[in-house]
Amino acid sequence: MASVKGDNFDEVSSNTVGIEASITKPSLRATKTASISEGTVVKEGTVITYTITVQNVGSKPAYDVTIKDTVPEYTTYYEDDTRKSEIKNVGKNIEKLEPGQSESYTFSVIVDDITENLIIENIAKVNAENGEETPSNAVNINAVPKEANLEVIKTSDIMAETTVKEGDFITYTVRVRNIGDGVARNIIIKDTIPESTVYYDETTNSVNPAIKSINSETKDILNPNEIFSFTFKV
Repeated sequence: MASVKGDNFDEVSSNTVGIEASITKPSLRATKTASISEGTVVKEGTVITYTITVQNVGSKPAYDVTIKDTVPEYTTYYEDDTRKSEIKNVGKNIEKLEPGQSESYTFSVIVDDITENLIIENIAKVNAENGEETPSNAVNINAVPKEANLEVIKTSDIMAETTVKEGDFITYTVRVRNIGDGVARNIIIKDTIPESTVYYDETTNSVNPAIKSINSETKDILNPNEIFSFTFKV
């Protein structure tokens, strides 16, 4: 608003001229995806690749844009077929992002050994020197532990339909195979001496009627596809 005044008249004011001013700034959008399809369950050793895409959806260039992410809990940073547990934070710096322009950053992790069903959660963040920090969408992946599954097969050295008589020896073999994808621990094979037979102790080369059941030694670890065998004679 202006005004006019003179010696022989009162001060007169002009009309008011209002002009609306707006400040334009960049506006960042962050989108995060994973190489694991929605609903897929992962286990120890599964590699997950994350991709974070930042786009400037504003009307002004964004400067010194930063993509920031954290290696999710229950995973380890994975690069060149190597676990790198020392890397906890990852990201990328972008000098300038024009309106409508986008940039992406990709990294991989490998799922750790887990003992219960859980969800691997992760959210990335993007920021600019002349903008506000913006979170990405959350990416949640279901994870379950690997499980052992034991297959037990018992055989003898006597052919099927063969008739035995007093004094004949029978050697039994019990084979345990881990057909699961997890490690089995502290495996013990137990068996009962069959009726009408007597346990034969091969260390003393003598029978021992007092023994009615027998156990194998403890197998500390039985890996997937590994076989643990136990043999005894009656």
